[in-house]
Amino acid sequence: SLAVMDKKSFTPLQALLIVVFVVIWTSRSLIVRAARSAQGEYSWNVTTVVIVTETLKFLMATSLFFYASAGTVSTIKASASKGVYFAVPGFMYAILNNLQYVVLLSMDAGTFWVLYNLRILSSGFLSQLVFNKKLGQRKWGALLLLVLGCVVHQYSEKLSLDRMWPLMLLGVQCLLSSASGVFNEYLFKKEDSLDTNLQNMWLYSFTIIFNMIFLLFREPATLFSPALFFKGYYNVYAFFAITLTAFGGYAAALILKYLSAIMKEYGSALVMLCSTLGTVYILKEKELMINQIFSIAIVGISLYVYKTSPSPAEEAEKLPT
Repeated sequence: SLAVMDKKSFTPLQALLIVVFVVIWTSRSLIVRAARSAQGEYSWNVTTVVIVTETLKFLMATSLFFYASAGTVSTIKASASKGVYFAVPGFMYAILNNLQYVVLLSMDAGTFWVLYNLRILSSGFLSQLVFNKKLGQRKWGALLLLVLGCVVHQYSEKLSLDRMWPLMLLGVQCLLSSASGVFNEYLFKKEDSLDTNLQNMWLYSFTIIFNMIFLLFREPATLFSPALFFKGYYNVYAFFAITLTAFGGYAAALILKYLSAIMKEYGSALVMLCSTLGTVYILKEKELMINQIFSIAIVGISLYVYKTSPSPAEEAEKLPT
């Protein structure tokens, strides 16, 4: 079975889960990039795609719950007292989806993605705090290497740090990203008696509700107009982008349940690297830069160090009594 804590090596199913996560999100990244117009825009409404994607994820989870897990309506009702806690990460995800637009309006994308890597460290800190499990110096060193690898990969121009409030908003976004992932992991593992698909049903339903509330305040006309809501969805790029995002989100939930929020950060770093390779060798949009080659090596070393380093608790168990 899938273990629920970080061990020193992956089980075959855990390794398969990471590979599936990376393949799905890399494919999604390449399709979304290929779908851009010459002006760098998309045919679909980016403010509604989150709701459509979350709805598809909810339908997937519901289908799996009733048909694969043989779930019942009475089981859903009985789980309400536990399922309501998923409103917390659902609300956080909705804020993140909307906050990113605000931050990117006041900060260039290069600066945003370089500094957004700080969420890796906040994920490590919150994981220690929530699960009361110290990572140890070597694992912290591995996380610092991971941050370095991501920054080296994404850094291509002078950082724009001339205004303070966008940096403050970005700090909030980093903390929310980490907190939502770690709290979601906590719920998945704390309520382990609940079926995974049922847990995802609760999570996705709250995410849909909160995103629709935010859309109501941001673009009320879009929410009540099917023509505006589904504008640009009728093409093959939109279909695959939404479908892959839904499957990728489901794979991310499984990583949180059976691995950890920190391993999800490693998965995201691998997606970043594989997407770059795909852009170079499949889309042929640019050449591979020397900093990107270095970043691949740094992330690989970081993952090896993290997975082979014992935690302080594991080291204490080896001491003679």
